[in-house]
Amino acid sequence: MSLIAPEAPDEIVGSSWEQDIGHLLRAVKRAHETIKDTPDPSLLTPPQFVVLLAVSRVPGVDQRTAGELASIDQATVSGVVRRLASRGLLRVEADPVDGRRKLLYVTDTSLEMVRSDSARLRRADDALLARLSSDDRDALIDRLSRVAYSRAIDPGTRTVGEVATADVFSVAETSRAFGRLLRVCNQLHTSIWRDQVGTFVTPVQYTTLSAIAEEEVNQNTLTARVALNKGTVTELLARLRRNGLIEVRGHPTDRRQQVIAMTAAGRDIFRLTRHAERAVRELLLEPIAEQPPPALDQLLASLLARS
Repeated sequence: MSLIAPEAPDEIVGSSWEQDIGHLLRAVKRAHETIKDTPDPSLLTPPQFVVLLAVSRVPGVDQRTAGELASIDQATVSGVVRRLASRGLLRVEADPVDGRRKLLYVTDTSLEMVRSDSARLRRADDALLARLSSDDRDALIDRLSRVAYSRAIDPGTRTVGEVATADVFSVAETSRAFGRLLRVCNQLHTSIWRDQVGTFVTPVQYTTLSAIAEEEVNQNTLTARVALNKGTVTELLARLRRNGLIEVRGHPTDRRQQVIAMTAAGRDIFRLTRHAERAVRELLLEPIAEQPPPALDQLLASLLARS
């Protein structure tokens, strides 16, 4: 872990998962996915959708360029292409000039799935962004865009010979789509966290520790705070417990309940990680450090407060 010296013991007081930029990005992304998948879930994962979207707009695009248009790293896009092809949703052909290059084409079935998911995403974007004023919506998209493409290629700046496809996002449009920006910013936060903190404590684990830093809570309360489903929280707590960072105790006044608390080791790790989280935040938000209010975290928090 690339951590700084520990804080004084009393500095753990005042910790708040609500101010954690990683938590805010994840929570808004989860709210967006919930709206998108209501009343029935999509048949495509977000990476599968953006790859198929790119290929539908640029038929015959090579795999590397498809990954850039989808804002997905090459290792990931290779697996996505392989799985889509195995489902018959993507046709892969060798480039007649350079046999090492893979040229990609959608099928009729996958194009209909892209159209369906495009409508879902527009609905989710509109539903969430309607909670903000017009000025705040513009500010949110601007700040997310600056962060998302500070270390990655902005697909909206690429000239790739798009073809018109009815009811499907254009490359430029999807590069500023709210759900897409949330995903790319989440990816960037995770990457910076890995560089600054390592893998012993993940961003989600840090948020969980932050949520119980000042008080012991039961699992239902914790689940609501970290904005995850019960199954994910159960697995998360099991890992933290195995690492000796939390413990489960009987409730001090209600024998029917159990509460989750940090161990002494957990509090030490949390103090150290809290320093690194601040460094992650600064690096992530550096591209918008000079932007006028409202700040990105305030805009994201407003969306959650109005849910």
